[in-house]
Parts: sequence; structure tokens; C-alpha cells
Amino acid sequence: MTTIVAVQHEDWCMIASDTQTTGYDIASDCEPMGKIAQNGKYLVSAAGLVRGMNLIQHVFVPPTPPKVREKKLDKFMVSSFVPALRKTFMQSGYDIKSDGDPASHDNDFIVAVNGTLYFIDEVYGLERTKTKVYCTGTGMKIALGAVEAQDIDDVDDYEEAIEILEKAVKAAIKYDIYSGGKVQIALQTN
Repeated sequence: MTTIVAVQHEDWCMIASDTQTTGYDIASDCEPMGKIAQNGKYLVSAAGLVRGMNLIQHVFVPPTPPKVREKKLDKFMVSSFVPALRKTFMQSGYDIKSDGDPASHDNDFIVAVNGTLYFIDEVYGLERTKTKVYCTGTGMKIALGAVEAQDIDDVDDYEEAIEILEKAVKAAIKYDIYSGGKVQIALQTN
């Protein structure tokens, strides 16, 4: 269904994905909309149902982020960004909530803001990891292995990172039947 891989650097972050959409045993290229979108000061990528990405690209009006990083930005993302995202999903009929169950949706998101990456899961959990690499989708294990095999931890130059992420997504396109199309890459600096 998707391959998304992202890398965090102290001065920038980058997200790469395939462009194939799959449904009803049919695959097609989802360009020009793609799986990575700019929305205000955010880069947002999504794996899962197309509806979540549609809402993020065309309906969601994210709150303006503070010009900070680390803990204050973490707090903002948890207390402002995620609730605003959920409100958009609820108003659009995309949020799922049953008695006794947590609210959920059918996506994993990798979001970049102020040059910082965040992973948002299907129950609105938000994480920022100690490692440099984030990934999701059916091709994520292939892409993760490919970036690690190319020593992504030693990369300081974003141009070199572009080459590594492109090779990783291409490997997933080759070996994951649910990934395909072209490679889409987006860079955000802090």
C-alpha cells in the first residue's frame, strides 16, 4: 500500500515515498497529489487509507507552530496539532470512536515541522524517536534495511541523504507488491 521513509538530521529532515495507490487489486500512480504534502509550515506524509491524506491536504488547517524545537515543540504537537487534526477528522466523519475504545483513524503519518520529524499512529499517538529513521507502510522493512545498509547514521549532507532514501524506496518498489510508481522526496530545514 505504501512505503514512506524519513530521516532526521540536526539541521534538516527529509521524507521519501512511493507514489502508488492500491485498491480492489488494482494499482495506479497517485501523482500529482502524492503521499507527501506541504500544508502551511508542515510536511505531512501518510500511509493507509487515501481519505486521511485527502483531508490533510485539502481540509486540515494546522495551527501555526511555535519557532522552537525539542520539548516545547513536542508539547505543542501533543496539545495543539493532534487535537486540531482529530477535530478535522471528526468533522469530516473520518474519526472512529466506539464506547470504551480509543478514537482512531486508518493512517500512520510522518509529519515534519521546524525541521523535526514526528510519527502519528492510528490512535493519535505521537512519537519522536532517538534514531534518525522513521518509516511506515507495507514496504517499510525493506526501506529501513536499505537505509541502514547505506549507513544513514553517518550522513551529514542532505544531497547524500536524497540518494540513500531514493535507493531505499526503489528497493521497496522492487520487492513490495503494494509499493510502486515513482519516488517522491521532500526536504525541510529548520
